Amino acid sequence: MSNEPDDSILIPLPMVKLIIGDLQHCLTKPEREFLSTWIAQDTAREYAFEQCFDAWSGPFIDTSELDHRDEEEIHQLWDIAGLMVRYNKLDILQDEKQRLSDWRSKSVFNQNLFLAMRQSLNLKKVMLWLLEQVNYWERSELM
Repeated sequence: MSNEPDDSILIPLPMVKLIIGDLQHCLTKPEREFLSTWIAQDTAREYAFEQCFDAWSGPFIDTSELDHRDEEEIHQLWDIAGLMVRYNKLDILQDEKQRLSDWRSKSVFNQNLFLAMRQSLNLKKVMLWLLEQVNYWERSELM
């Protein structure tokens, strides 16, 4: 017999929205406090939240997969990362969504990168990597 709660817990839709908001780091302080209180009221809820977190965290992107990109590709990835920020916030225009879709359909790598960047931690990691590349080129040009 397992010590883990039953996997069939039902979570009300408003709470699901708060959980997703928490995983995307976009809740207000009162919303976070409300969610924390709700989760703490029941061990089954705590377990369900942990399962959601584990599922959301998923595979983290390895930026070494981005190495050996030329300057044009880096600029394109920067543009894509900007679109992903708006996509993740559900604040993207239709033409931007189409550009993102077109880019995504060009390769399996792009499809995987798109899925990875839907997670805010991966998106931040990609953006930091891109900034490092741009800073490297700028330093190289000064020398």
